[in-house]
Amino acid sequence: MTRSGTRTPEAGVVAGPATGRSYAGVPGDHPVHADRPVTGSKGEAWVVALPADASADQAVLAFETGVDGTTIVIGGLDGGPWIHPGHDLQVVVPAGSGTLRHGPDAARTVEERFTAPCTLVIPAGNRHAIAMDAGAPAPVAFFTRPGAVIDIFSQVGPRATQGSVRLADLVVNDAPRLPARVVPGLAAAAADGAAGKGPAAAAAPARPVRVLPYPQPENGYTLPLDTGEDTLFVMASRGASWDRAPVDVPVHRHDDEDEYIVLAGGEGWLLNGPTPETVKKVRYAGPCLLVMPAGNFHRVVREDGDIVDSVLVYAHRRALAAPWEEIVAELEVAAG
Repeated sequence: MTRSGTRTPEAGVVAGPATGRSYAGVPGDHPVHADRPVTGSKGEAWVVALPADASADQAVLAFETGVDGTTIVIGGLDGGPWIHPGHDLQVVVPAGSGTLRHGPDAARTVEERFTAPCTLVIPAGNRHAIAMDAGAPAPVAFFTRPGAVIDIFSQVGPRATQGSVRLADLVVNDAPRLPARVVPGLAAAAADGAAGKGPAAAAAPARPVRVLPYPQPENGYTLPLDTGEDTLFVMASRGASWDRAPVDVPVHRHDDEDEYIVLAGGEGWLLNGPTPETVKKVRYAGPCLLVMPAGNFHRVVREDGDIVDSVLVYAHRRALAAPWEEIVAELEVAAG
């Protein structure tokens, strides 16, 4: 899915990345090489199909564009120590355990054990190394740009614009589910010489590394990362659908937050459109990633009766995370 055709940026828009390459989890009409508006609708939602059995040593590139609020990778984080100078890294660990080593140098390295469920928060510039235990499932990593923080949920939720649609009346969007792509993990990329080709050395980290355990939700949700000071918001959920056959469906719109949901299972409809009158519905089935760009009304309608785990995140629409190739290129391999 190679795109081309960047335009010269004008006032009020953000330029897309360079031309001539493919992007993981991106539909053919997604404007990855076009200017993206900094306000209003960014375009339709879509569904990315995920493998059901990703392992921690395998990197599944679920989402990358260079013009959206995050790049999402499942697994492939083991190795190091190294530094991401241009991106914050948030790792949601819903199952398994491992070790996180971090510190400014080998002599001042702290070793922390972590056990799921937890979130690892590694702000840009921090030297670190992650090692998942043998047999652990793959954690989900979200790379975001430093600086543009996400407000706490109690502020983001109430300020969303509300609407309503009738499910049976919605036009079906027949867009196919897009496949994620298996790519070399960070250790393999570093061994192949792909790392260290990016910007100059990082400044001293402004914020510390944290390991944040969270309670396992049961038939509800919890907020593993909701500080108003980080560049990602995280909600973890487990349970069955509470409304499998709605008639009139509430929809809402976030103006500044791109929204993504990693679903381990389930099936139903993803609703999305610039206005309630233009909302369409697209079919999804887990495991999958639901991509809901800022500026559109949206809602997820689950029709299954299963107990399903999910991770929902918000990232800032105007803090554009780099594609995976650039994230690898900026990686600084550290001593010790």
